[in-house]
Amino acid sequence: MDLVAVVDGPTAEPVIRCVKPDVYVKGREYESSTHAGFITEKTLVESLGGQVIFSSGEVVYSSSAILDQVGQEQMDRESDPAMRLRACCRRWGIAKPGMAQLLREKIPGRRVLVVGDAVLDRYIFCDAGERSGEAPILTVRPQKHAHYPGAAAIIACHLQAQGARVQLVSAMGDDQASAELTDTLRNRGIVVHGIKARATLPTKRVYVVESQKLLKVDDAQAQPLSSLQQKELMGMLEDQRHELDAAIFVDFGCGTLSPTLVRGAIELLRPSVGIISGDVSGRVHLAWRSRGWT
Repeated sequence: MDLVAVVDGPTAEPVIRCVKPDVYVKGREYESSTHAGFITEKTLVESLGGQVIFSSGEVVYSSSAILDQVGQEQMDRESDPAMRLRACCRRWGIAKPGMAQLLREKIPGRRVLVVGDAVLDRYIFCDAGERSGEAPILTVRPQKHAHYPGAAAIIACHLQAQGARVQLVSAMGDDQASAELTDTLRNRGIVVHGIKARATLPTKRVYVVESQKLLKVDDAQAQPLSSLQQKELMGMLEDQRHELDAAIFVDFGCGTLSPTLVRGAIELLRPSVGIISGDVSGRVHLAWRSRGWT
């Protein structure tokens, strides 16, 4: 750290003029603030070529605390994808014939916009080696590498495979992973609107021996959009909103979406887009709940 300044005045305007910051960070509570002092700061930062980012840090929950709270048996039940799917279908009255008809008749040709975090999943297929003599660790030999779309990108792929006409809006990086993912999606016929908002695309590396996943390395760190980047995203939605049948918001915690952005996007799209949907976790759910939507 090179400099710490304590500002006694009502705003940080004098310091902003002096430092001319590239990035000005405020807490998430300011994201929808109309306070005159903050608006002055935000306008000044952007006029000087900087950007405002809203971030209050991330909460990491202890896995041991979760185990103590709910018990291992319950977690085992909830982690079974088949059981979770059956429970969801029972809860919402989803039957196989009706779902098959929906996939055959309702999705093909629909114009769908997917908005949210795109991730590149890298799989490293390995042969198992001998146990290491220097420590109780696994030794593997990588034999083959493959990459696949993840998060919002794989949802876009699933919709396209069902015959929908799909567009994806997501924060992208200026790196090889972003280029690989963009090329993969475009080769599948998906229109990609990338916002250059991060240095690198979120990636996840999975090490596999035979059919067993041994280790997942998560490089998908959260990086919230700046105020200017949020404006760019909203501009993309404005351009597309009259040409959409549905919009889907996908939050994997990488920073593309925020409650304020989702609320603004829904209000923008609601008059012209018939179906607006999203996941039931993360910031999307907070935006849904704050408006009383389900």
